[in-house]
Amino acid sequence: MRELRSLIKKGRHGSHSRKAREVYGRRAPSIFTQNVLRLMNTWIRLCSIPFVFLSAMPVVRSQEESTGIAWLSTTGELSGVDREKTVSLIEEFFEVVGSRVRSATGFYLHKESVVKLSEDQAKRLAGEIYRCPPGLKPYLIRAVYGHGGTGRFRVKRVGEAAILVVHSSLGDVFTAHKSALIVNLDFDPKQIYCDVSIAR
Repeated sequence: MRELRSLIKKGRHGSHSRKAREVYGRRAPSIFTQNVLRLMNTWIRLCSIPFVFLSAMPVVRSQEESTGIAWLSTTGELSGVDREKTVSLIEEFFEVVGSRVRSATGFYLHKESVVKLSEDQAKRLAGEIYRCPPGLKPYLIRAVYGHGGTGRFRVKRVGEAAILVVHSSLGDVFTAHKSALIVNLDFDPKQIYCDVSIAR
């Protein structure tokens, strides 16, 4: 292809025509063919530009964004929770079913730590086992778990309008995964704190 472009650029007669015949056989490419090849070469170069641009873009998110680490509360935040005197256990909550976790964490809870739901939305996310007693409203909240097969969640109300979600499990290494819970509340939660506890 490089030799062809050189022939097209330098001319179409004389020694170059003889050279072209040596490259292509009995007949050198016609002017029409040369123009078509020139256009094809230009088109290929133009088409390669978007691929070069896309290849330079970062496609892998950081570890904190792709795992549950970004949702974990800081030590300072958890220290403030520990100092809070008004703490009550929320015993009834529902885990989002596995097939809906990606929708819950990536869509509903992508930017917000808590989202108010309708009962129909809550049932779609938690399945048919979901129920909401009269006087309460369903909320979807962020949660982080360690080793799912060996642990469980605990949910607590902290102060007037905060919720603490802790997952305790057994394991040899620390790990954190995004999840989501649905809790029925009689107040509007303003802050969600998440923590993971892993014991050997």
